[in-house]
Amino acid sequence: MGGATTSNSLTFLLSSRSNFLALGSLIASPTNPLILIVWGHGGKQGNTPVFHVRGPRITPADFSALAHKTGSLESYWLLSFRGSGLFAAKLAGVHREILSSESDTMFNSDPVEMSLILKSIREAPAISFESFANKLGLATAEWYKERNLARTEEPTLWLPNQKPQLLAVSSEESALSSVDASAKSSVKATNEITREITNSKPAVDLSAADLPATWKELKRVDPQNYPDADAIILRKNISYTLAASPAVVAESGWISKAFMSIRQASS
Repeated sequence: MGGATTSNSLTFLLSSRSNFLALGSLIASPTNPLILIVWGHGGKQGNTPVFHVRGPRITPADFSALAHKTGSLESYWLLSFRGSGLFAAKLAGVHREILSSESDTMFNSDPVEMSLILKSIREAPAISFESFANKLGLATAEWYKERNLARTEEPTLWLPNQKPQLLAVSSEESALSSVDASAKSSVKATNEITREITNSKPAVDLSAADLPATWKELKRVDPQNYPDADAIILRKNISYTLAASPAVVAESGWISKAFMSIRQASS
């Protein structure tokens, strides 16, 4: 494999798609469960989610190809990057347990959970994968809550033959991709009130005689006097004169002003 170096029992490879796909040759006859930790930066190329490495990006299909080579080997996948939930959905299957930093929504920020992952492992290195995932979900929710931040990741556990489990959901907060139930109720109530107001009849039927005196001074303008105008603005000016006798004199008058919109001709 390109650029591989070995130190004791560890093999270091350059981060490339070709090396990732060649990992299957290293796990031909394993005796222990396989653990894969993928941490970095994800994104999209067109509509395809990708994991960023040098050169060609790694796609969910590449993950599936590697997983297929493991056969019936028990494997544990820890995916911590943007779009990891879309990768996990392709990986999910028998003999695989997957913990992704997202579910079905790709956020705009990289996850912060890696520091929480390391802390959890140090505190309980012998913990089961499922218990570790639940602990991480609670720690992630608490991390955002302590900082009063909207959560931009959705730790999700994918177990064989089960629906994905959202691990950071609580009654007090939710991710940006979720809609709070109380908010839905509030919107529904507001819509019902608006509908009642719209459909209700006015309590008082105002006629022209009931209008203020100022409204009676309004006169309809003749459109023919403004052939090039898109609208007419009616404005009232009131002038006050301060004097000795009388002390205050008010004069008012209505002014009609044509309004024309500016259009740019297209060639």
